[in-house]
Amino acid sequence: MNSTVLPQNELDRGQLWPYLNASVLALTIVYKMPQVYTVVSTRSSRGISMFSLVLEFVSYSIEMVYQSAMEYPFQTYFEICLMWAQDVVLLYVVLEDRELLGTQLIVPLLIYSLCFVSMNKRWIPDIMMYSLIVSTTPCLIISKSAQLYQIIRDRDSGAVSSRTWGMLAYMAGARVLTTVFITKDLPMFLNNSSATILNIAITISVLYFNSRKRRRHRTRH
Repeated sequence: MNSTVLPQNELDRGQLWPYLNASVLALTIVYKMPQVYTVVSTRSSRGISMFSLVLEFVSYSIEMVYQSAMEYPFQTYFEICLMWAQDVVLLYVVLEDRELLGTQLIVPLLIYSLCFVSMNKRWIPDIMMYSLIVSTTPCLIISKSAQLYQIIRDRDSGAVSSRTWGMLAYMAGARVLTTVFITKDLPMFLNNSSATILNIAITISVLYFNSRKRRRHRTRH
């Protein structure tokens, strides 16, 4: 009877992926909570780019509704649902902090709901659906770039959470590894690599400006 002996590195990879995927899923459940906690506890959303947050929220909404409309298995987009839900919470606390909750949101919410339902019911042409889902990758990159730009422009990270962005960097980095060694999908590799670089850049920027702020505070005292 013949038996196939796998190379040691293949065995190591096979044992690594379940733990890697489990860690990403665990972080997906909580990754925005440090940012929410920071805004609530400090009663400040200073430094958080509203443009970045709204663009990310819209992108996740499109990804979630598109996959639901296409009747994909729920487990294939469960992570996106968790990310979308946490963006809803963060968006709420940021809007509340900036005193933007009110009747002025009625029209945007109605437009969002109409688009949401139209996509889910597939009332819009498939070509438009495909165009929307393809647009989410550049939108997410623009979203992260906008947040990085605001931190560097202001030379102040404000209430931006390094923990949230650090977890995002790990999650995107883990997806780079799974793409390289499992799916070998070039567009996804480029997407995840870009996200990893931007997430790391934002994390480093937040840590740097927080450190500089602490040094200035110590100097004054």
